[in-house]
Amino acid sequence: DDTTPTYQKIELQGDQQQYDAVYRVGDTGYEMYSYVDSTAKKYADNVNAVADEIIPEKSAVQVVTHAADQGAGNTQPGSGYHAGGYLPAAEQKIIGYMNGNVKSVALYDALLAHRTEYVYFRTDHHWTATGAYYAYEQFCKAKGITPTPLASYKVDEYDGFLGTFYRDS
Repeated sequence: DDTTPTYQKIELQGDQQQYDAVYRVGDTGYEMYSYVDSTAKKYADNVNAVADEIIPEKSAVQVVTHAADQGAGNTQPGSGYHAGGYLPAAEQKIIGYMNGNVKSVALYDALLAHRTEYVYFRTDHHWTATGAYYAYEQFCKAKGITPTPLASYKVDEYDGFLGTFYRDS
C-alpha cells in the first residue's frame, strides 16, 4: 500500500528486561500494548453515551483516541506490531465504534512520526508537553482551526516526579 507511512526503525539499545506489562530498556520504561476488543468497545460506548448526553443538538464532539496514545507513544518502539495486533488497525477499529456524535482524531501516524523526539516521559505513559502539542495540532486540523504556535507558550518545569512506571515500581 503506497499510502502506508514508513518510519525509520528504532533499535533498542541498553540492558533490557520485562516486568509484566512494562518493558525496560536502559533507563526508559515502555508499556506493553495489547488490544482487548471488549475494552475498546466499552470505552467507545462510554464516549458515545457522554456525547449523546451533552450534545442534544447532535453536533459532533471531538475525541482523541487512547489507542493512538498507546500505540505511538511509550510502548516498545518498532513497526507498529505489538501483543494484540497492529496498532493502526486497533485505532481504526476503536474509531469505528464511535457514533455520529463523535468525531475522532486519529493520532497514531502523527505521534509515530515524532517518536524519536521526547514526546513521552521516559518512565511514564503520559505525553510530554511536546507530545501533547502534536496531538493538539491534529485536533486543530480536525476542527479546521489554526493551532497556537508552540514557541508562544511559556515553559514551566516541575521537579521531583519521575513517572508512573517509576512510582509503581
